[in-house]
Amino acid sequence: MARYYIDHLPDDHVAYWDFDVLPSALTPRDSSASAVAACGMLEIADLLPGDDPRRELFLNAVRRSMVSMVNGYFTDGNPDEEGFLRHGSYFVRGGIAPDDFVIWGDYFFLEALIRLNNGRPGYWYERER
Repeated sequence: MARYYIDHLPDDHVAYWDFDVLPSALTPRDSSASAVAACGMLEIADLLPGDDPRRELFLNAVRRSMVSMVNGYFTDGNPDEEGFLRHGSYFVRGGIAPDDFVIWGDYFFLEALIRLNNGRPGYWYERER
């Protein structure tokens, strides 16, 4: 599933709200899904042997997606915005927050940044001594 996800990302490596819609310039993105997927791929990479080629594939996909989210979706702590990560989707078909801030997007975005920066699974894990 992770490979399918990577293979169906648009050029900026941030997912559309649904892979089954025909994308256009107006198709909403779902940065929150990309943040969740980044954490999932980091988890998968941690479970693969170091010489498994899929490990580097997943890590590179995470890096590309995170760079894109930092450069194009991150609010940089702007107090006038309601979260950290723009363009999350909640319920596009129902017209509820199709392009908004969603708390799980912020959470998984920050978790992915922590994992990449600290080289550990998440902030709740005790650092090795």
